[in-house]
Amino acid sequence: EKGEWTILDGRHMQATAVMAGVTPSFCEFTGDNPAEFVDMRKLDRQHLNEGQRALYGVKSAKGQPRPTSPEDANLRENKTKTSDSDGLRNGAPRRHEMAEGLQVSERTLTDAVKVDRKGTEELNRAVLDGDIRVSDAAAVADQSPEVQNQAVKDVKEGKVRTVRAAAKRM
Repeated sequence: EKGEWTILDGRHMQATAVMAGVTPSFCEFTGDNPAEFVDMRKLDRQHLNEGQRALYGVKSAKGQPRPTSPEDANLRENKTKTSDSDGLRNGAPRRHEMAEGLQVSERTLTDAVKVDRKGTEELNRAVLDGDIRVSDAAAVADQSPEVQNQAVKDVKEGKVRTVRAAAKRM
């Protein structure tokens, strides 16, 4: 059946292929959730570690935009202010289904939920950037914002290897 087509994912790749004189290839989307399809395609392309995938997944489930740079990543202001604090209830996927879809362990997903809920903007950003592991971030997420931020700073400056070690020093 012929009709209008919309590029859900890869419009820049399509434009580049046309400019290079290469015929782009397409596949027809047959699912029922185009936004999830696009998010999963992007996650696949970006070679993210397990913790990054989990934290992006939690933010996506909460309806938060996926930050692409520190400038557009004001994670604190984007926090959902409802009782659905981890974005995984009220019709959202169950944790085990979400973990399976993101190809992460349920433990990693649980750590990501904790970091999202209790972590500072700097702690969240450090996980999303791949600077620290989500399990280490979860271990310090109960600390004060000052301790979390100083721990991230110490890791980035090479003073310690993990935020967990940094927090113990304080």
